[in-house]
Amino acid sequence: MRQPPELTRQRARHLRREETDAERKLWTRLRSRKLRGVKFRRQVPIGPFIGDFAAIERKLVVVDEAWKVMRQPSGAEFVEELARSARHYHAGLQLATQDIVEFLRSDFGEPIVKQCDIRILFGQAPEGADALARYFDLTAAERRLLLHARPGEGLLFVGRSHTAFEAVVAPTDYPAPTPPPADISHPPPPATRPPLPP
Repeated sequence: MRQPPELTRQRARHLRREETDAERKLWTRLRSRKLRGVKFRRQVPIGPFIGDFAAIERKLVVVDEAWKVMRQPSGAEFVEELARSARHYHAGLQLATQDIVEFLRSDFGEPIVKQCDIRILFGQAPEGADALARYFDLTAAERRLLLHARPGEGLLFVGRSHTAFEAVVAPTDYPAPTPPPADISHPPPPATRPPLPP
């Protein structure tokens, strides 16, 4: 792998010193192998980009807010290259985006989605649900599920098959992936929910 440019390394060091409150709180949960014994690094140069947190030994690249990366031609090209080549290095690529419509509109959006063996769709705004219904040929019931999904509910696609599902985070793992920083210090009790309809 090529070394990241010196400017990227300098920017990563700066970001480590100037971390946000949310990054600091999350880092206290990830550092020193606190999350399931996995070693994380923070502000890691990956090519011309900087990963907020990385578990290098697990060979997993996570791109959060992927639609923002896809706005820049160099970012979209980089993610598309990762999507095509990650499996050759026994690595995984996880893309998360709040704006699937913007993601699919980019020149590389559709080719990237086609490279993914597993796709998870969570709750969507009407515009996103409409675009996904067209792209994935969803039924009216599946579109409604995306429109009215509670946190953790969605559709799981594996190859050409898909089903409704619910992701439940174990109470011991809740602090790390929880978006609202206030929840990190005060996690809610685990919810009990009725099963999803078939």
